[in-house]
Amino acid sequence: MSSETSQCVLVLDDDIGIRESLMLFLEDSELDAVAADNADVALRALQRQPCDIAIVDLRLPGKTGEEFILEIHRRWPDIRFIIHTGSSDYRISPQLMELGIRDQDIFIKPVSDLQRLIHAVTELRQLP
Repeated sequence: MSSETSQCVLVLDDDIGIRESLMLFLEDSELDAVAADNADVALRALQRQPCDIAIVDLRLPGKTGEEFILEIHRRWPDIRFIIHTGSSDYRISPQLMELGIRDQDIFIKPVSDLQRLIHAVTELRQLP
């Protein structure tokens, strides 16, 4: 993948129901999206289909969501991230803060306001 990314959203979540629901909602909102159930599959997907946004679950089999974000940022620093977690008390680590991940980039499962998620994707695309 080059340094440029396309307007595509990667959905990384090991829960098939959540992953498919997010994919359908993104596609209904006319956003291109690709899905992965673990970090290795997500990495291969990004190599085939560059994306500018990644929605990442933190608890994944194998590599954690945070490890995935740090690795992807090293490879493709232009990708922006939304954290999708079931941990209602999650706080952004200093490493992720350094990447520019903000409190408003965290969505607690289940996301009850999917329009807010679409707004977050749009907002991240407008950041310099």
